[in-house]
Formats: sequence, structure tokens, C-alpha cells
Amino acid sequence: MALRLKFRIPAQQLALALKALVFGGFLGLAAIGDFSIIPVLFFVVAAIILYATPVFNTVAYSASFLALIIFSLGVHIHFSGAATLVLVLFSSLLFYMLIGLKNIYFTIRERWHYLYLLGISLLMFLVFFSADKSNIFFLQLAIVFITQFLLWREFFSLNTNDIDFLSPNALFLTTAVIAYLITQISWIAVVLPLGLLHAVNLSVLSLVILTDTVVKYLKSSLSRNAALMNVTIFIIFAILIFATG
Repeated sequence: MALRLKFRIPAQQLALALKALVFGGFLGLAAIGDFSIIPVLFFVVAAIILYATPVFNTVAYSASFLALIIFSLGVHIHFSGAATLVLVLFSSLLFYMLIGLKNIYFTIRERWHYLYLLGISLLMFLVFFSADKSNIFFLQLAIVFITQFLLWREFFSLNTNDIDFLSPNALFLTTAVIAYLITQISWIAVVLPLGLLHAVNLSVLSLVILTDTVVKYLKSSLSRNAALMNVTIFIIFAILIFATG
């Protein structure tokens, strides 16, 4: 039994790596094809097949999958050259994590899910802050809000083992507050005299501190020292961001 388990774990990891490699390959081909309609369609179809095989937890992680498809394509509109390779590799890593979560290959799924959300949010912020703000700015803010709302509702719906029971209304309110605050922070970061990467860093920092505080509160583990630690970390890194921005 132990021998079978040892063989099964590497086999699972190999299957994940191969799927992520194929995902990145089709995304890379779409980038080489300058994201014309045919390469993009091939990428989307391939991603759906890779994600939906096997048909297990397909709907449960649908918001995460949809966000990955949209932002892994959208981020390449504003970046080129060496950045393209880095973004393809990063998107492939996120797909690796998503498939591992969906097929229950990870033992500590809550932490992996949290890391995935930070990664996909990073892609979202890159798209948001690099987009033209002269037109449809409020639509861009609405996309940030909807994305964060759906992603965190999915997170809290699937990771309730150590979290106090959330009624549907409490779940809606919690995720709506997180999404609203992140949207407001993104708006503020646009107004501040920050470069692209510094605005992204500030938004990701705010997301990490906010969600870590909320999760600890829901788990009834938010002590005074933990809250002060989060505030201190935010202030220190925010100062570094502004000082180098």
C-alpha cells in the first residue's frame, strides 16, 4: 500500500506538470500568433479540455479557471519581449496550482488556494494598471470588484474547515466588503504618483494584509498582536513602495 502511494504521488505531480506544460505551450503559441482569433481559440479549447479532464470539481473552481483564462490572455496585450515568457511561465504555474486544487492532489488545499488567488490577483492588477484609464475606467473598476468578489466567495465556500460557519448572507457580505475595499485601493493607487509595478505591489500588499486579517478573524485567531503585526508590515512595505516609486 505504501509503495503504491509512493508511485501515485509522483504520477500525480507528473500529470499536473504535463498539463501545465501543454497549457503554457498553447498560451505561448497564442502569443507568437499575436493573439489573433485562431491561436486564441485553440488555447481556450485546449485549456477547457485540460481543466475539465477528469470531470470532477469542474464547477467548484469555475471562477478561478475563468479568471485565469481572461487575465492570462489580457496581460499579454500590454507586455512583450522577455516579459511574455515570464508571464507564460507564471500563468502555467497558476494552472498547475488550479488543477492540483480541482483534482484534490494537494493536502493543504486552503493554503494552495490562497496562493493561487494572490497569483491570479497579481495578473489582474497587471492588466488593470497597464490599461488605458482615459476610457471606461469605471468599467475596469467594476471588473476588479466582480473578479475579487467571485474569487473570494469561491475561496470561502470551499475552505470552511477551520472557519466559523458562514451563512449565505454573511458569506455574501464578507466577500463584498473584501472586493469593495480592494477596488477602492486600486482606485487610490491609480491616482497616486506610482509606476506600474509599484501600484501593483501596493495593491497586492493591501490584498494580502486585508485577506489575512479577515481569514484570521473568521477563524477566531485574530489576536491584538496579530492585528498590530499586520498593520506594521503594511506600513513598512508601503513606505518602501512609496520611497522607491
